[in-house]
Parts: sequence; structure tokens; C-alpha cells
Amino acid sequence: MKAILLKDYRINPRQVAEATWGTGGTHSIKTNRKRAYYYSCSAHGGYVIPESTLTTKEKELIKEYYSPEQIQLLIQHRIDGDYVIGVSLANIHRYVKRTKNFKYIPHLGTAEWIDHDVYLFEEDCDWAILEKLTDIRHNSSMETEKRQEIIDNTFKTWAKVKV
Repeated sequence: MKAILLKDYRINPRQVAEATWGTGGTHSIKTNRKRAYYYSCSAHGGYVIPESTLTTKEKELIKEYYSPEQIQLLIQHRIDGDYVIGVSLANIHRYVKRTKNFKYIPHLGTAEWIDHDVYLFEEDCDWAILEKLTDIRHNSSMETEKRQEIIDNTFKTWAKVKV
């Protein structure tokens, strides 16, 4: 992978979705917020939400019910800033191996793996946490009143406050 300044790094949401819910037959559904993604994959599907997409208030509300997953970034500390030189999705699925696809040039600076938060709300029940506590929605033909009722019922049934 080409080195990217950490502040400019964006996850590959399709890759994260497929590592989580299976490859093949993957398609995306538009959402109403930039950098909020919904994917349907071969085994499952749901929302892939980069940490930077949520506001501080939304993250505070969500953390009572849900913890983000971590992907790992290989960061090289260079004189002109920290660069992402590798990405590993091994933390989010046990069958995904840590990437070896990175270019480390030792004389440019030291490198280390760091955790990077990503929120994965699967389509069966976790989605209700996201939709109840934020305004993020995927495009749907369902009328608003009925949709809100389903969100509320699913949230009430499945969302548990962390202890």
C-alpha cells in the first residue's frame, strides 16, 4: 500500500464489511450521511461506520450499548508526520490474516501497529442502536412512521446496557 498521512487515512469499508460478513455477492446501499456505509454480503451485512463519521455526542450515547471493533494500522513515524503504511483486519475476523502488504523503509522512521476504531452494526439487531441514537439511515422504501416503530421495538428488545 502507498504511504498515507494518518490524518488523511480512510478505511476501505467494503473490505471491512467482507472481512466481517463474507465475500462474494457484496453490494452497498446508500446512506444519508457521508462516510457511513451499509453493505449486504454473502453471509450477513450491516453498517460500517468509521469512527470519524460519528460526532462526540453520538459516540458517547452509543458506548453505553456497543463498543467499536478495532482494525490495526501500521504507522511509520517520519520527520514530516505519521504515515499509514499497512492495514490489518485480523482483529475483526479470526480467519483474516495480518497483512504483509506494506512497504517499510527503516531509515524513514520507526513503525508500530496501532488500533483504529470502526463501528460495525450488523443487520439483525445492532443496526437499531445506530439508527435509534443517530440520524444515520440507509435508503429504504419503508414509510418513516413504520420505520421508527421497528427501530424502537428492535432497540428495546436487543440493546442491552453494558455492565
